[in-house]
Amino acid sequence: MPAIFGCAYAFSLVASAMLAWILSAFPQLGSLGKMAVCVGIASGFIVLELGTNYLFSHKSRQWFLIDGTYRLLFYLAMGGVHSYGR
Repeated sequence: MPAIFGCAYAFSLVASAMLAWILSAFPQLGSLGKMAVCVGIASGFIVLELGTNYLFSHKSRQWFLIDGTYRLLFYLAMGGVHSYGR
């Protein structure tokens, strides 16, 4: 379990760093604009790719909705953290 949580933490840090790098390309956007970019990235790339994986692995729609909502909220929270105070 420690290795799983450690890897998940490392993956989250890399995702957060990449999101910060992408958001740095939009210095003119305010906090809400940056959070909108994060929601766009999550819904347009992350959730759709997750959905494709769920289709091919024949997992239930319920699990997709749970995982997809988690990813969307995760990126929304990261966007809030990265845009706070800027």
